[in-house]
Amino acid sequence: MRARRQVPKLGALQRWVRDCDAASTVNEYPIVLRTLDAIVRTADPALVTGAPAAGTGPVRRLPDWRAPEGFGEVSESEGGGVLKEGVGAEDFVVVHREKGENRRPPNHFDAVIYHSKPGAVKLATNRAATSPAISKHSVPGVPGCFAISNVLSPSECRRIIAAVEAVGFSPDQPVRSGDASILAHNVYWLADDEINGTIFERCKTFLPRSV
Repeated sequence: MRARRQVPKLGALQRWVRDCDAASTVNEYPIVLRTLDAIVRTADPALVTGAPAAGTGPVRRLPDWRAPEGFGEVSESEGGGVLKEGVGAEDFVVVHREKGENRRPPNHFDAVIYHSKPGAVKLATNRAATSPAISKHSVPGVPGCFAISNVLSPSECRRIIAAVEAVGFSPDQPVRSGDASILAHNVYWLADDEINGTIFERCKTFLPRSV
């Protein structure tokens, strides 16, 4: 693909990285790093500048990034708006189901996509004056990467978790020999405009104008 200047699709890139993660044992670690290096150089050549320095291996290890002190520590105060209690599966509708054999790659299980009804997970309409300020934190060594803190309150996070747990996590296991995992479960959730709009309004100051 590199020789033909072809860029892999996002789904293929995600599968490759997931496979590398699954193979990250102590003995296989050097091979995994070389594979990840090749994946990055194929997926985004502009992100990798030149060859690695002699003796450093295919990947240059940067210092671990630690979130600033107080990151994620927010007040329980919600501000205006009533947060809906008791989110249940009835607040979601199935908008698409793809049979396992039709998925790419084929899967032992169907892919079910849910859409939340408006108001299923009600976020606060007005943040309290005492709420911590929403802040942006750049991640050194990763161009364009950043984290945004204090976007959601603890209660809002708990309601989102309760919502997906009410729907239920489904197993996700590609049809491949020797492939078995009790951890590969997920929920495909298309959030409603109310949730997306509220989160976007809180974050838009920190987001680039174009991608």
